[in-house]
Amino acid sequence: LNFSLDGTDKAQILCHRTNIGLDITTLVAEPIKFKINSSETVRIESGGDVGIGTVDPQKRLHVADYGAHAGVRVEASGNGNRSGIEFYRETSAGVGKGGAAIWVESDTSSSDGKLRFGTASNAAVQSQDTKMILDDDGRLGIGTDNPHVTGLTISGANARFQLISPTTGGASGDGVIFGLDGSQDYFINNRETGKHIKFFTENTERLRITSGGKVNIGGDYTNTTSTLRVIGDSNAGSQTFLEKNSGSTNNTYNNVLTLSSRSTGSAAANYGPAIGFQHAFGSSNYAGCLIASQCNSDVNAADLVFYPRNYGYTEALRINSSGQLKMTNTTTKTFLEFNTTNNNTRAIIRLDGKDSSGNIVSLRMGGFGDTNRGEIFTQSNHDLGFATNNAAAQFKCKTGGNFEIVNGDLVVASGHGISFAATNDAGGMTNELLDDYEEGTFTPDWRGGSALGTTSYGTNNIGAYTK
Repeated sequence: LNFSLDGTDKAQILCHRTNIGLDITTLVAEPIKFKINSSETVRIESGGDVGIGTVDPQKRLHVADYGAHAGVRVEASGNGNRSGIEFYRETSAGVGKGGAAIWVESDTSSSDGKLRFGTASNAAVQSQDTKMILDDDGRLGIGTDNPHVTGLTISGANARFQLISPTTGGASGDGVIFGLDGSQDYFINNRETGKHIKFFTENTERLRITSGGKVNIGGDYTNTTSTLRVIGDSNAGSQTFLEKNSGSTNNTYNNVLTLSSRSTGSAAANYGPAIGFQHAFGSSNYAGCLIASQCNSDVNAADLVFYPRNYGYTEALRINSSGQLKMTNTTTKTFLEFNTTNNNTRAIIRLDGKDSSGNIVSLRMGGFGDTNRGEIFTQSNHDLGFATNNAAAQFKCKTGGNFEIVNGDLVVASGHGISFAATNDAGGMTNELLDDYEEGTFTPDWRGGSALGTTSYGTNNIGAYTK
């Protein structure tokens, strides 16, 4: 059936006798249009593009419904049967080979919608495995058709992401990779030379791991010298806080932080980790004091050593492994000084021991600002003893106030003595200072008589005195 215009054939409909089929052909470069009630619904352009609902198709199939929802419906039935879109291409096996598909599967046991994505080597949609799935709860699974979390689930022996950019390159060793390694440990790996891993909140960098493995938290992110640097801001409570839960244990120390120093050399005394302090003003940093744990020649024992700084470090105080406190200096020094800050107060040093019954024997010494004197005394009901050469007490101040010489003598320096001036027993005497010792003899003058009787001591006049 030929269609002519002005004597020229423009189109024809041909029914083949041998090749059963129907050809609709335009004989000029014009589209074929299908209309219903004078309105065009389908158009086939001369170049082969097909438009449904559009008079200007832009692709091989262009479906449009202007002012309404437009869609293409692909439907199948029967459990397990798939309806979807296949993607075919040319491969090493030739043209017309299936490579990928998007589909849904019929399932009469559920109404949940699951959109599946598959790829294959030369296979049609019905033969492809699900490589990615999106269910109606918004869960996206890669490598699994059963995602468990809202968002993205990736399954695989080495499930991971790789992020690349035009400047990183696209090889397997480029960009940033994060995910699970072969041991199922989570990792983040920036494979770019000289690049870092940064963590942000509220569009502000909070933590950086440099390409050299240095960790900076809270600021100074360009630091490449300190293994760990934590910087707090000026807000109250912005200090570094470490806590370790000890469970129900509450009667011993709980090790929260361990500082370790490791040497490749052999064990030696005075080696160990230290904590250094720094004072910073603006962009200027100044070294402060240092506290160190230094081992003994027996490296299972260690001293705690304090180093104040005066343009360098010099040991000033050491608590040795036996618990003894030792302070050293090369010059005359007041080693200990205790002060109170308010008026009428006392600065006291207290030393406590225990007797055989476990009772406390306490020694106090201090400056008593309220009584204007310095004192040394025992707090409990015990004597105050004095001794030299680590001997037992050589003289004691007894609890009643008496002095007792236990071993040795009372020696008075020349020109000095014992004064009795504060007593009333020798009133009127010209000298009440006992400042010398003398022995001698004298001849007494015996006299008898009176009614009380007479002497009966014999005829030898002998006497003795001590002054």
